[in-house]
Amino acid sequence: MADWSMRMWARWAFVIGACLVAFAVWLSVASSPWIGVALVPVIAAVGLFAVVDVVVDERGLVVTYGPFGWPRTELGFDQIASVELTDIKPMRWGGWGYRGAMWIGDAAVVLRGGEALRVTRPDERTFSVTVDDAAGAVMAIERRLATR
Repeated sequence: MADWSMRMWARWAFVIGACLVAFAVWLSVASSPWIGVALVPVIAAVGLFAVVDVVVDERGLVVTYGPFGWPRTELGFDQIASVELTDIKPMRWGGWGYRGAMWIGDAAVVLRGGEALRVTRPDERTFSVTVDDAAGAVMAIERRLATR
């Protein structure tokens, strides 16, 4: 059972995805069906950020992307040195979506500007995610870290 969970819907991803589908259909009709088919990977990539689930449970922090919960980012409690509430401005991260890379440095899931959860790993790299009630996620992670 989850200590804390939240589902985020990115309206911008739905709008962009709908526009891309309409454009792909138009291209398929106006020129060649294969041109519209070529846009399918782009539409799928945008769709990954239409829905993001953030869960804190016995595994740690788990972030799943898209309607099928894949791909996913998992940080076990042994990979979390500290956690805090932060404020994210999308343009400081270069826009919206999955920004950065955890294996290189800092990373963030930016669905909107505002309240976010930031986890600092033992190697001082950070992972942030914009989510409603980020304070609740911070408290849930802090409770788990305190009992370890």
